[in-house]
Amino acid sequence: MNWFQSVKPNKRMIAVKILPFENFFPAEDYHQDYAKKNPIRYKLYKNGSGRAKYLKSQWSK
Repeated sequence: MNWFQSVKPNKRMIAVKILPFENFFPAEDYHQDYAKKNPIRYKLYKNGSGRAKYLKSQWSK
């Protein structure tokens, strides 16, 4: 089950305005290669967020 399937539909319609792209702000250097620079913290994030489980389910197909 993916996230979309687990969300219960709302009875009301919503509208989202899509705006044209205007600005790009590059991330600070400390954000680059986060997994390599902070392997323990990344592992905690990856497992705690469900990312590891999701990737395993998708790549094992």
